[in-house]
Amino acid sequence: MAKEKDLKKSAADKMETLVEQYNELQGSIQKLQGNIQELNGRLAEVQTEIVKQQGYLKALDDINEKN
Repeated sequence: MAKEKDLKKSAADKMETLVEQYNELQGSIQKLQGNIQELNGRLAEVQTEIVKQQGYLKALDDINEKN
């Protein structure tokens, strides 16, 4: 009977450790998702700036062609 209790305690301890690891990983994933959203926002800003700069360069080319 003592051996059964030891096995059950060992299994319960392992389960607790696995649940803790799972929760830590979930927390890490949530932080990473937040970082990804932030980076995607910055990426969109940079893409918008690129398009603006392309338009500006095109306008300068058009002015040079007219002169």
